[in-house]
Amino acid sequence: MVLDIGLQAARTMKTFQSQTTHNRKVNLSVQYDPTDFISSNLDIDKNNAEQMSKMETFFEKVAPRIEEALQSNELINVFQDDFEMLGDRKTKSEKMANQSSEPLPFSDIDHGKNKSASCIAFHPTKPHILALSLLENISFDDRAEISGKSYDSSILVLNFADHHIMLTHVLHTTIEVTTISFHPDHPNLLFGGCLSGQVTVWDFTDETTKVISEDDMDAEDAGGAREQEDDGQDKATQSVTELKPAAMSVVDLSHRAHVSDLKFVPRGIKVDRKKPSGDNITHFISISEDGNVIIWDSRDVFKDARRKFAGEVIWKPTISFTLFSLDGNGEQGLSKILFLRNKEETCFYAASDEGDLIHVDWSKRPTGKEENESQKVEFMTSRESQRNYRPVLALEQSPFFDELIMTVHDFNFC
Repeated sequence: MVLDIGLQAARTMKTFQSQTTHNRKVNLSVQYDPTDFISSNLDIDKNNAEQMSKMETFFEKVAPRIEEALQSNELINVFQDDFEMLGDRKTKSEKMANQSSEPLPFSDIDHGKNKSASCIAFHPTKPHILALSLLENISFDDRAEISGKSYDSSILVLNFADHHIMLTHVLHTTIEVTTISFHPDHPNLLFGGCLSGQVTVWDFTDETTKVISEDDMDAEDAGGAREQEDDGQDKATQSVTELKPAAMSVVDLSHRAHVSDLKFVPRGIKVDRKKPSGDNITHFISISEDGNVIIWDSRDVFKDARRKFAGEVIWKPTISFTLFSLDGNGEQGLSKILFLRNKEETCFYAASDEGDLIHVDWSKRPTGKEENESQKVEFMTSRESQRNYRPVLALEQSPFFDELIMTVHDFNFC
């Protein structure tokens, strides 16, 4: 039995790099001008002789004064640090020992165990109060498996006025919240952007949104809640108020991706001609990676407006438009938004999900006749910089120079 086999031998190839200057560029010819080296050296020697004569004259004047100062012991150390004379090391160490340099931690086992913080928002009038939104600390694959399912998520409201971090409110929601913000004019309202693309609001003054626990129901059946026996009990043992959302936007009219940022429109900017705001702050903008920019009216979810609805509050956006990439690669996703100070213009700066800085003016009329171009914004400029093609983590304006804007990326800032 004969078996024919064909073989072909080839040299193995290997790609590698080396640090060498073998192929560096060099000049093949040199142009020069003739110079009289002897005369130049004579000029250098002449200058050195003049400097030496000046140095000798200086020493002749200063030497007698230094000898006299040494004899009378009137010298001081001009290089001594004046701050070292204020106190010794012992007093410094004692002061450092009295000061507490350890941070004040806080953890809530019931609501914040194995969760990561997605956003922190401070109270506009009470800086010692903040709200903290939490997300499940799970991987992308695990989150994809539970997508579309509702489960209990919470936002913690903390108070650290008396050097003790206290949990005062727990805001419940069936959808995880990615970004939150207090209303500047109505701090009793907390707005949040959800992982499903919806926006929601909590009202701290609405008694109908309070969550009654089973213990409270048992206490009411027994004849009322139990009174505290010790009036001097620590504030940390006080009851925590639990609230549910007062209103939530319609799913079909919300974002298709998670809400990446939420900012209120500054005072003085006109948004809706039919319902003017006057000197009040009434509207806020939500952005997402789906390219949609939605402007909401917060007056639609005020307590008086919610009472008009017999059932669930129907919250619809006021203005909605889509941003498209300038290079024609589809929709332009956004990660952060910024309004400049002291400017009453219908425009804002936004950071894209690819690291670009974009300037948008929503007052311009849309251009284009096709259906997919009906939502295009006419005035949108993009500025590229050193980036890593990742969503921008922060977008802030300089507190000292209004014309400076900083974007923070994963490994650098611009």
